[in-house]
Amino acid sequence: TKAQKHILDIANALNPNITVEFVDGLESNGKFVRSQNKILIKSDLSTTQMYVEVLKHEFMHSLETRQSYNKFFDYCFNKSKSFEQYIRSLVKYLDSNIDVENMTRESVFNFYTEYKYNQYKNSEAIPQKDRDAFTMENAREEIIADFFAEVLFQGEQYRERIVSALENSDVEALQDIGDEISSENALLELKQKE
Repeated sequence: TKAQKHILDIANALNPNITVEFVDGLESNGKFVRSQNKILIKSDLSTTQMYVEVLKHEFMHSLETRQSYNKFFDYCFNKSKSFEQYIRSLVKYLDSNIDVENMTRESVFNFYTEYKYNQYKNSEAIPQKDRDAFTMENAREEIIADFFAEVLFQGEQYRERIVSALENSDVEALQDIGDEISSENALLELKQKE
């Protein structure tokens, strides 16, 4: 489609070493195939959702190349209340029978990390060698990327501030943005719109 061609052009402009492939029936909106430096995108997404998949990968790549990723990763998993709310809302969305409010932070993170891990491992769209190499650490990286895709597209104020923080390698600014993410209810509403 015309939108897919435009996404390919944007992805190439952002990083010519990454390829994008549109896949029918992909079980999630997008996946990254590390061995091929390829982003798989569900073919029936809206143009905005396609941008999310490309830009979240580029966002994480820019963090990693600035060597601020570990600090940021630790912050999200160990301190960020908004990240915790985000994960709790996703677990509740996956299974409304789970008593998320009475789960510890660690058990909620472990539950959702296991879910993401199994989702990737069982994806037939991913080559077997990539599924075999995928780790729980990789699942946590995917969760972080998904989290900031949500933040990035919640409003102009976040987009501009994230871009500025990335350009200046300002991890503290990224952490501040993370703490401003909307409530559990807003995140649930956003997830249900997809």
